Amino acid sequence: MLKLSNELLNIIVAFSKENMYISYKNKFPWGRLKYDLLFLRYIMNLDSDVVLIGGRKTIEIGKFNGYKKIMLTSKKIDPHPEIQTAHSFTEAIKLAKNKKCLIIGGENVYRHALNYPFQLFCTIIENSHLHGDVIFPATLLPNHPNLYYLNPSLLKNITFDLSLVLNFNNSLSIDSDGFFILENGFKYRFYLYSSLNPPSSSNLFPSKNINK
Repeated sequence: MLKLSNELLNIIVAFSKENMYISYKNKFPWGRLKYDLLFLRYIMNLDSDVVLIGGRKTIEIGKFNGYKKIMLTSKKIDPHPEIQTAHSFTEAIKLAKNKKCLIIGGENVYRHALNYPFQLFCTIIENSHLHGDVIFPATLLPNHPNLYYLNPSLLKNITFDLSLVLNFNNSLSIDSDGFFILENGFKYRFYLYSSLNPPSSSNLFPSKNINK
C-alpha cells in the first residue's frame, strides 16, 4: 500500500527517460495523459493533511485547488487562504512543520529536495526525441556531474498495483521490463523509489536561484 512518509520528503514528478525532461514551454512534453493525472491526484490524496511545496510557476499553472500549498518565491503575491510563501527551501520545510510534504517542482525546487532523504513517486515516459526546456535534475546513468543518481535497480515498478486501485488494468501491456501503459502514442510506467542515504553536502547538486 502506498503512503506518504513522515520521515522522508515525498516527491512526485513525471519525466522523459531519455533526457529527464519535465516541461516544454510550461506544458508537459507529452501533453495530458489521463492515467498520469489520476496517479498525481491519487498520491496527493493519500493524506488529508498533506502540504504541497513548489515554485511560483508550478503552483500558478497547476492551481491545485483545495490543497494547502507553500510557494517558493521572492515576489509578493496576493493573500490566499491555501497558500503560504517562503523565500528558501529550508524556510518552506519549517513552515510545513510536522505535516507530510509533497514536493511538486519545478526543477530548482527538486534540486533542493534531492539533498534530503526522500521518497519518489514518478512517471517515466519512455518515448525518445521529446522536446523539453526544464529537466528533473537526476539521472539514471552513473557518474553524471551535478545530477542526482537514481539507481535503476532500486526503482520499483508499481504500474500493475496502481491499475488495480485506479481501475485501468484494461489499459495495461507487458514487456521484458514489466507492465506499462500506452496512451496517445506514449509509453510510460509508474515507479516508487526511496533514498535513505542522501548526499552529505547540500552543494553536491548546485541549485540556481529559485526565487522567481
